[in-house]
Amino acid sequence: MGYKNNTEHLPRRGTAFRHVEGDHIMITRRGLLKGSAAATVAAGIAPMPWLVSPSNAMETIASQSPIGITDDLPNPMEIHSVDGRLKADFFMDASDYSLPSGPAKLRIFNASIPGPTIRMKPGDTLELAFENRMPPNKDAGEDVVTNVPNRFNTTNVHYHGFHVSPRGNSDNVYLQIEPGQSFNYVVKLPVDHPAGNYWYHPHRHGSVSAQVASGAAGMAIIGGTLDEVPEIAAALERVLVLQAPIPGIDGLLESEKPIWPLDA
Repeated sequence: MGYKNNTEHLPRRGTAFRHVEGDHIMITRRGLLKGSAAATVAAGIAPMPWLVSPSNAMETIASQSPIGITDDLPNPMEIHSVDGRLKADFFMDASDYSLPSGPAKLRIFNASIPGPTIRMKPGDTLELAFENRMPPNKDAGEDVVTNVPNRFNTTNVHYHGFHVSPRGNSDNVYLQIEPGQSFNYVVKLPVDHPAGNYWYHPHRHGSVSAQVASGAAGMAIIGGTLDEVPEIAAALERVLVLQAPIPGIDGLLESEKPIWPLDA
């Protein structure tokens, strides 16, 4: 059997659940991994539940082993576009997470490390309802100094590598989504968008390092014509996402010094 390895982001083939008007209909993708059990441990880290409400413009595939072994390294959860749209709910909050080093509180997407994989096709539209559930910034009343770490709980979402508009509610890295605020992203992929493995992460200047270092990131895969080649379509997909989250000493990370010394 063929085999392909994505080492930068995350796909998965197996049993899928398509959400249609609130109902759950189980379907099988290419007849692979029938009856496979969801993996419960990845590199010693228990996967967290995905806390997103269902959408009729989204197909989800649970985190699971691509070969159906319970103690295997699972591919992370995926969300797929349906009929040219991917409509999903995302959030960032201060999540309790169990790392190999012990319990930690991290700024992450949808309470999971990595965040859900986004899988789309050229010409698709991503409609992402994003909510910032972080607590208020401790330095909210202070002036912001450019290029100095600040307001670690203010955020946004950047779709790294996408060939899309950087304006308005598309891939706009100048957006400042404050704690308690929500924002609707609409990101339209051109019909000739290059296929490949991409990723998403926060890109709000002043807090991006602290948030990405916490583990706020996920994979984005854009399909292409090679996916229709029978041998490639039949191959198992192994996805490996490498992250090394940095928690704070007594809770959330509140300084960039654990990431790198600012006076070096």
